Amino acid sequence: MLLLDRPETSLFLIPSWTTAQAINFWPIQPKSLTETLPLLNITVWGSVQKALPSLRTLDKERDFTFFLPPNSALLTALSLPSDGLSDFINAHLVQNERILLTNNTKSYTTVGGGSLQGNKKWISVEGGRNATVLERDLLTTGGLIQLIDRSLYVFPNETSAVELGATRRREL
Repeated sequence: MLLLDRPETSLFLIPSWTTAQAINFWPIQPKSLTETLPLLNITVWGSVQKALPSLRTLDKERDFTFFLPPNSALLTALSLPSDGLSDFINAHLVQNERILLTNNTKSYTTVGGGSLQGNKKWISVEGGRNATVLERDLLTTGGLIQLIDRSLYVFPNETSAVELGATRRREL
């Protein structure tokens, strides 16, 4: 786990070590987001980047956290118009913050203005959409990836939990 990142040194807490140790190299040099995603079996990212070229800037960004849904959600998002695809990505992206997920539940704001809450096991968005964290704190050169099991974005043909609850209350 990276605790401090400076050009001259990095401070890591390696789980097998009992104390943090300052080292002046990366044990494993992180890769860019584009290079990392195929290693996580996210095979459609190239298609997402072609549909939304502005995503290539994430490889150069610093301090972001991407709550990355599975290929199936990315494939569904590719069927959206470009502004919908942008909304989809923005619902999963927190900028200016590398979020290390812990036992404590914390709140975050996405680029799209949505409110996320989560910890190392789950992520929830305003409106009742939940996802399970499959892999956490995956380091890239610019930020962190939190691999989740489903989309946090409500697609146009779906009903959110809030809308569903309001419908049920009206029926009663």
